[in-house]
Amino acid sequence: MAKSTKPKPTAPKAANKPPPDLYRILITCRDEPEQVRLLAEFLERELKCRALIS
Repeated sequence: MAKSTKPKPTAPKAANKPPPDLYRILITCRDEPEQVRLLAEFLERELKCRALIS
């Protein structure tokens, strides 16, 4: 039996779609207590956030 030379159909590539834009704000706190207070406030408002130390 002869092999088919017909190309197999492929799914559309998701790689053609650019990644979504990300919009971020970086807040510099005076000290750790301010960072804790602001983080608690933002989490209470159900904002996606995280604490960083540098």
